[in-house]
Amino acid sequence: MEFFIRKNSTLPKLQIEVINESRFGYNQLDELLSASTITLSLFDPEKEVYKLVNRPATAQANDDGSGFYISYQFTQKETSKLGRYLATFKIVNSRGEYEVPVNDDLYVTITESFADSEMCCKSRKTINLLTLSIVVTCGNIIEINYTLSSSLPVDTQVDLLFDSYIYLENMSDIVDQLMMTLNKGETSTSYVTRHNRSCSEIKSTSAIRELSIDVKGQSKYSYRYNNNIVFSI
Repeated sequence: MEFFIRKNSTLPKLQIEVINESRFGYNQLDELLSASTITLSLFDPEKEVYKLVNRPATAQANDDGSGFYISYQFTQKETSKLGRYLATFKIVNSRGEYEVPVNDDLYVTITESFADSEMCCKSRKTINLLTLSIVVTCGNIIEINYTLSSSLPVDTQVDLLFDSYIYLENMSDIVDQLMMTLNKGETSTSYVTRHNRSCSEIKSTSAIRELSIDVKGQSKYSYRYNNNIVFSI
């Protein structure tokens, strides 16, 4: 699936339709969307970096409750450079955190012309999905277990750099600034941090900020990122 927008433009809006496969009617679906945080991320498969991470998007339920539309309007700054990016929408609400399913990869192309066939038809690398699993366990102390895994063995050293925020009530948040490394041939690595904080202050909400993927050397893969956060209180 391809979406084209001209350099330095803010229109058209990026919009996708999501079919309502649950039993929610219009009112229930509208309430669920109102209580959800919906974000857009853009990944550059050529440079192996994110252009945008978790930028707020909007959603509107269809009048008949058959589904909803997710929209994002780019700023001029966000479309100031030409490129082709892999787009993913994510929804976070009381039911959990998940990536919005689409039938095919969604690409956003910023171009001087809508007929830029050279940019459209570049060969694609195999996607190697990096998943960061974060398990927050509450006992006498707060323990955070980070596990970085890849869907395929990496063919060179891959570093994931990020700031992890665990939000607390009435006290300073927990912030872990980490770099996790997968060495050539590996598919998983783990790291644990421990914090002497009160478990009763945990909000069961968190955020990943300043994330970047650093691929050392040449790789036959295009690396994408996903996260999974679980609280065990």
